[in-house]
This record gives sequence, structure tokens and C-alpha cells, in this order.
Amino acid sequence: MTEQSAFPDIEIYLYKTTTAQILDWLSDRFGVLEKPESAGTVVRTNAMFQGISIPIRITPHAAGKNFTCVTLESAETPWSTDLDCARAAQQFLRAEVRCSASGWTEQEGEHSANRWWKLTSEGERKITWDN
Repeated sequence: MTEQSAFPDIEIYLYKTTTAQILDWLSDRFGVLEKPESAGTVVRTNAMFQGISIPIRITPHAAGKNFTCVTLESAETPWSTDLDCARAAQQFLRAEVRCSASGWTEQEGEHSANRWWKLTSEGERKITWDN
């Protein structure tokens, strides 16, 4: 991963996936996670990657009632982009995963809100996500 290609954080959306399933995937990838703590419906934990602690936030019902958002709040992750992470999550969880189809730049600010990748067992495609 290079600084140019790394996103400032990683954010993916998982369809009809429980927090327990997500924690299983994260544990499989990172090994031991810090004890998850809940604040309302949001669950926070930390994982270690190459000696760096990565704060992780799991937010159920983040996009409608069926999508859970997983945010790795660091540029230092095993994945350079949201799409790389989404592919890993889809492969492990066998669930639909969505992520931004555009990167993040200082000029643009946040990524374009409606351009997304949709990953399923049938493949990957770009979509416009209108809640």
C-alpha cells in the first residue's frame, strides 16, 4: 500500500449481516480484537495491523434498515481501498457488500454520494444507490 493509493479510512456497507458475523470476519482477518463496546446500537472495537491499532466502528441500520456500516478509522489497514475491503468481506461473509465507487480527495471533500460498487456472489458492478 502506498500513501497515494491509501484511503484515509475504509468504509463498507453489508446487507443483512449481523454484528456477530462482522466480528467473526474481523477476528478471522486480524486475530484477537479488543473487547467490543456498545454505545446504543453502535459497536466499537480495535484491531492490530502491523503494530498499529485500528479503531473499528460497526453501525447497524446505517443505510436503511438492512445495511450495516463498517468503518476502519485508519489509513493503515490490510486494504488500500474500500473496494479491496469489500471484496474480502464479500468473500468471507457471502453477503452483499457496497462501497464507494469514487475515492476521497481534498478537492472533492467526501466521496460522491451516489456512485457505489455492489458486490454479490454474482459479481461486481457499479450502481447508483438511492435510498
